[in-house]
Amino acid sequence: MKKRLFKIFTFLFIAIMAIKVQAQELKFPESFRSNSSLFKGMTISEIPKDIQTKYGINKNPGLVTNIAKARGALFTAKTPGVQAIYLEVWKDPTIKNSDCGYEVAQFASVSELEKVLPKFNSWFYGAILTVQNYLIVVKCVSSKNAEQNIDKMVAYFQKRLGAKLFLDRKKEVEVQVPVTENYVSNLPPPLPPEPKENYTSLAIGDLDSRIANKDGLAYMRTKKREKLAPGKYRASSMAPAFESLVFTIDQDSLLHGDYEYHYAEDYSKSPSKESKLTYDHGILTSEIVYKDGKLLGSTSFTPSVVKERNDYLITIKTTTKSPSNGDKEVVSVFRNRKPVSKTTTRFRISVIKKDFEKKVLEHYNSKGQLTEFEKPGLIERYATDGKVNYKDEWINDDHFIYTNGKLTKKEIGVKGKQQYLVTEYDEQGKVTREFSRGIEDSIAIANPDEYEGDLSDALFEYYKKKAK
Repeated sequence: MKKRLFKIFTFLFIAIMAIKVQAQELKFPESFRSNSSLFKGMTISEIPKDIQTKYGINKNPGLVTNIAKARGALFTAKTPGVQAIYLEVWKDPTIKNSDCGYEVAQFASVSELEKVLPKFNSWFYGAILTVQNYLIVVKCVSSKNAEQNIDKMVAYFQKRLGAKLFLDRKKEVEVQVPVTENYVSNLPPPLPPEPKENYTSLAIGDLDSRIANKDGLAYMRTKKREKLAPGKYRASSMAPAFESLVFTIDQDSLLHGDYEYHYAEDYSKSPSKESKLTYDHGILTSEIVYKDGKLLGSTSFTPSVVKERNDYLITIKTTTKSPSNGDKEVVSVFRNRKPVSKTTTRFRISVIKKDFEKKVLEHYNSKGQLTEFEKPGLIERYATDGKVNYKDEWINDDHFIYTNGKLTKKEIGVKGKQQYLVTEYDEQGKVTREFSRGIEDSIAIANPDEYEGDLSDALFEYYKKKAK
């Protein structure tokens, strides 16, 4: 009797296991297709023609077998060992350029899949699941119910296929990258996580310009050149490049706080361009830029304002740090809206000094020696011994050029005629050429404030508020 019962139980156990194994047999891609409840209220996204041509993604839902061609458009296409990819992309009809869906990557075996899993650090827009020899990536971008949709897709594949959650956007993952100023933010690829607070979602293509400027104040506007309303915004694009912008607009429709930009060529790469700008009600106060994870440069603007009776003395110190070009500091001084002076310093040595009131410009070398002096009507350049080796001078309407103390060219205005009589000399002082030219061809008199301007009304009002 006992032997008979043992045989019965053994038979039942084997039968149950056989049924369980049969239930877990997956067909690709049929087993991974969504049902009507998964994306309720959404519609299938259309694949743009340029994406179809460039990346070979012709259908949605669709199966992609040319993996090499799909790189740069699909997250899983860059992963080694992928044989085919099934994708579904849905959109929220109430939000432009919203994407929600998943990719299923097929590997030759479970062992081939397990080889690539350690390469994934995090997935910012969704989650990563595995089942047998399949990798499932769920994502949702620029959707008002992004978090709920991601959770819904994860639960769907867990319940229907027994998929295991490998990574999701909520899981904290330690990234073994040393923190240095040359690394952008130690964020895994491709783009930073969506802000936790409530942000209005936009498409980068809907913005007319990344940053617009009026009267010295920065703001953002739409493609129709309409200013954005106050609030917090996140703009993004998913193809052909992956970009994100996060910024805040104040009550006057001006940029305020941090403006962060990230760019990645495809999902599998860390951002190749990153920048962070900081604004104070439309006024840029700092900027830092990275490329391929390395610091390109940073700039900070530090104002200091002192009121002197009815005048405002405004000093703006601009500090620039660049690994390739070295550090530089520029101190500009304004009296009210008019520029007074500007001093440029490299390696703690003043190399350029401008006095706008006296209209004087001075250049210095790295040793602090004067190398060039300019004022209206006069340019002098100096050798290392301090002697003048070049002189360009205007006296009334006549022009003279000297090299090493010797006259090499003179231009004398002809009375009653709109022309100059030009004489050129060699090193021995002999005339080499004489000719006439029109007065309209005369060279400009040295003007050290040629590229300098007054403060705009808006900037002046901004700095006045910082007066001590």
